[in-house]
Amino acid sequence: MDYLWYIFAVPVTFFFGIYILLPVVVILNPWLQTSIVFLHYVKAPFVDYTKPKNLGYKNLKSGRCFHLSVAKDVKIGVWHILPESVPEPEQEEDYVHSLKDGKPIFIYLHGTAATRAHTPRVNMLKRLSSMDNHVFSIDYRGFADSSGIPTEEGVVEDALSMYKWVQSCCGDSPIIIWGHSLGTGVATLLVRQLCNTNQKLAGLVLESPFNNLREAASQHPLSLPFRFLPWFERAFLDTAAQVNINFESDKHIAHVTVPIMIVHSKDDNDVPIDLGRKLYEAAVKSRPEDAGPIQFYALNKCGHINISQAPEFPHVVRKFLKTCGCGDSSVYDKDYCDTDIDWKELSLGTLNLWTNNKEK
Repeated sequence: MDYLWYIFAVPVTFFFGIYILLPVVVILNPWLQTSIVFLHYVKAPFVDYTKPKNLGYKNLKSGRCFHLSVAKDVKIGVWHILPESVPEPEQEEDYVHSLKDGKPIFIYLHGTAATRAHTPRVNMLKRLSSMDNHVFSIDYRGFADSSGIPTEEGVVEDALSMYKWVQSCCGDSPIIIWGHSLGTGVATLLVRQLCNTNQKLAGLVLESPFNNLREAASQHPLSLPFRFLPWFERAFLDTAAQVNINFESDKHIAHVTVPIMIVHSKDDNDVPIDLGRKLYEAAVKSRPEDAGPIQFYALNKCGHINISQAPEFPHVVRKFLKTCGCGDSSVYDKDYCDTDIDWKELSLGTLNLWTNNKEK
């Protein structure tokens, strides 16, 4: 009899905890959404962030780690990865001097969980560096070796501080903001602020983006076990808004006037490509007539985190740099691309392009 009671009690207790107790706890403590959304505590142990060159497959050729003061008690960890053609300096200050060489500068804003040392993110840094670009990668407050607690306002402030630091050091070199996943929400809000204040910026790249956090959360695989609950929206969507975590990119993108490139994989299960399409459509409808072009590339078989490994990736990026009026198309991506890409052939299967190029 005791055995039968145990068989009955365990699953009932489990389901009560997951479907009743957990939603109630989140409703009563909406601040828990900070940890749910950012997952900043999820990180690999024993990572030495001070030595980016030693991380990942095909180690980075060069890399400098430093910390940037953002606010009281908030310092963020930063990597500066040099372009492929630039030899590693003997002095750290030469990293800063190199920013005036005219080469494009990408500020990379990663998504939820893990850190800038996460292998797919390191692969992206290597790919952009191999195309002869400067790349800055930050960890928001509360992530990795950065102090503080993340909030939507806070992580955007971190990204803005990185932009201001780069802009103060780079002379006339073009700056492009690159966001991935949750980082696209950070990037879009950041670029809205920069455009509103007429700051110098060459373009915005959104990799695997969503239109707004509410819809992205409702379609994320982790929400699947809870979607049937009558209190799903109240517990897991409304509470995020209560603590001002919204990332409403479909609203912010209306104020982005620089050229935009959206890149999304058709088999992305974490952020479905339909959400990227909705963001693209919102931008086309709402941006000013004199805004820069917007392009949408739909790739195959890259999932959520491997777009940098697509064979057409360097060509997509170089075409966008040309749209932004910067970049050297003569530089060859020797580490990753052995042959040129037939764009006509790609458009039939591997890659689809939607574009809205307004005539100036």
